[in-house]
Amino acid sequence: MPADDSKTYQDIKGKLENLSVGIKKHAADENYPTNISTATVEARLASLIQKRTSYDEAESIARQKYSAYSVDFDECEKLFSSYSTQLYGFHGKQNLVVADYGLKTYQKPTGRKTKTSSEKTA
Repeated sequence: MPADDSKTYQDIKGKLENLSVGIKKHAADENYPTNISTATVEARLASLIQKRTSYDEAESIARQKYSAYSVDFDECEKLFSSYSTQLYGFHGKQNLVVADYGLKTYQKPTGRKTKTSSEKTA
Protein backbone atom coordinates (compact mmCIF):
# COMPACT_ATOMS: atom_id res chain seq x y z
CA MET A 1 0.00 0.00 0.00
CA PRO A 2 1.53 3.35 -1.02
CA ALA A 3 2.45 5.71 1.74
CA ASP A 4 0.19 8.70 2.09
CA ASP A 5 2.96 10.92 3.44
CA SER A 6 4.40 11.99 0.07
CA LYS A 7 2.73 15.15 -1.17
CA THR A 8 4.23 14.88 -4.65
CA TYR A 9 3.09 11.26 -4.98
CA GLN A 10 -0.44 12.12 -3.88
CA ASP A 11 -0.44 15.11 -6.21
CA ILE A 12 0.51 13.22 -9.39
CA LYS A 13 -1.71 10.27 -8.45
CA GLY A 14 -4.69 12.60 -8.05
CA LYS A 15 -3.91 14.34 -11.34
CA LEU A 16 -3.78 11.03 -13.21
CA GLU A 17 -7.01 9.82 -11.60
CA ASN A 18 -8.78 13.06 -12.55
CA LEU A 19 -7.34 12.85 -16.08
CA SER A 20 -8.69 9.31 -16.45
CA VAL A 21 -12.16 10.36 -15.30
CA GLY A 22 -12.14 13.29 -17.73
CA ILE A 23 -11.00 11.13 -20.63
CA LYS A 24 -13.77 8.58 -19.95
CA LYS A 25 -16.29 11.37 -19.81
CA HIS A 26 -15.25 13.15 -23.02
CA ALA A 27 -13.65 10.45 -25.20
CA ALA A 28 -16.78 10.24 -27.35
CA ASP A 29 -16.72 13.97 -28.14
CA GLU A 30 -16.34 15.04 -31.73
CA ASN A 31 -12.72 15.64 -32.91
CA TYR A 32 -11.34 14.21 -29.63
CA PRO A 33 -7.56 13.53 -29.96
CA THR A 34 -7.04 9.87 -30.82
CA ASN A 35 -3.72 9.60 -29.03
CA ILE A 36 -5.30 10.29 -25.62
CA SER A 37 -6.67 7.12 -24.03
CA THR A 38 -7.74 5.99 -20.59
CA ALA A 39 -5.81 2.75 -21.07
CA THR A 40 -2.51 4.63 -21.25
CA VAL A 41 -3.30 6.81 -18.23
CA GLU A 42 -4.54 3.88 -16.15
CA ALA A 43 -1.49 1.78 -17.09
CA ARG A 44 0.83 4.60 -16.00
CA LEU A 45 -1.17 5.08 -12.80
CA ALA A 46 -1.02 1.35 -12.01
CA SER A 47 2.73 1.37 -12.69
CA LEU A 48 3.19 4.39 -10.42
CA ILE A 49 1.21 2.78 -7.59
CA GLN A 50 3.07 -0.53 -7.94
CA LYS A 51 6.46 1.17 -7.92
CA ARG A 52 5.51 3.33 -4.93
CA THR A 53 4.37 0.23 -3.07
CA SER A 54 7.63 -1.50 -3.89
CA TYR A 55 9.58 1.57 -2.80
CA ASP A 56 7.72 1.78 0.52
CA GLU A 57 8.38 -1.90 1.22
CA ALA A 58 12.09 -1.49 0.40
CA GLU A 59 12.27 1.59 2.61
CA SER A 60 10.69 -0.34 5.47
CA ILE A 61 13.20 -3.17 5.06
CA ALA A 62 16.05 -0.66 4.89
CA ARG A 63 14.84 0.98 8.10
CA GLN A 64 14.80 -2.42 9.84
CA LYS A 65 18.28 -3.26 8.56
CA TYR A 66 19.60 0.13 9.67
CA SER A 67 18.14 -0.41 13.11
CA ALA A 68 19.92 -3.79 13.39
CA TYR A 69 23.13 -2.21 12.08
CA SER A 70 22.88 0.66 14.56
CA VAL A 71 22.53 -1.75 17.50
CA ASP A 72 25.54 -3.75 16.33
CA PHE A 73 27.54 -0.57 15.72
CA ASP A 74 26.86 0.64 19.27
CA GLU A 75 27.92 -2.74 20.67
CA CYS A 76 31.16 -2.57 18.66
CA GLU A 77 31.90 0.91 20.00
CA LYS A 78 31.31 -0.28 23.57
CA LEU A 79 33.60 -3.28 22.99
CA PHE A 80 36.34 -1.08 21.55
CA SER A 81 36.05 1.40 24.39
CA SER A 82 36.18 -1.35 26.99
CA TYR A 83 39.14 -3.12 25.42
CA SER A 84 41.11 0.07 24.77
CA THR A 85 40.61 1.17 28.38
CA GLN A 86 41.83 -2.22 29.58
CA LEU A 87 44.84 -2.13 27.24
CA TYR A 88 45.77 1.37 28.37
CA GLY A 89 45.50 0.13 31.95
CA PHE A 90 47.61 -2.94 31.25
CA HIS A 91 50.36 -1.39 29.12
CA GLY A 92 50.17 2.21 30.27
CA LYS A 93 48.91 5.19 28.30
CA GLN A 94 52.37 6.34 27.30
CA ASN A 95 53.77 2.93 26.34
CA LEU A 96 54.52 2.63 22.61
CA VAL A 97 53.11 -0.92 22.62
CA VAL A 98 49.57 0.48 22.56
CA ALA A 99 50.26 1.67 19.01
CA ASP A 100 50.33 -2.02 17.98
CA TYR A 101 46.61 -2.09 18.81
CA GLY A 102 45.94 1.03 16.74
CA LEU A 103 45.67 3.21 19.82
CA LYS A 104 47.33 6.58 20.34
CA THR A 105 49.95 6.98 22.98
CA TYR A 106 49.23 9.75 25.41
CA GLN A 107 51.86 12.45 25.60
CA LYS A 108 52.72 14.14 28.84
CA PRO A 109 51.67 17.77 28.76
CA THR A 110 54.61 20.09 28.39
CA GLY A 111 53.11 22.51 30.84
CA ARG A 112 52.66 26.23 30.55
CA LYS A 113 55.56 28.53 30.11
CA THR A 114 55.85 31.13 32.81
CA LYS A 115 55.87 34.73 31.77
CA THR A 116 59.14 36.54 32.14
CA SER A 117 59.20 39.70 34.21
CA SER A 118 59.42 41.89 31.07
CA GLU A 119 56.21 40.32 29.66
CA LYS A 120 54.33 40.88 32.93
CA THR A 121 54.94 44.64 32.90
CA ALA A 122 54.18 45.13 29.23
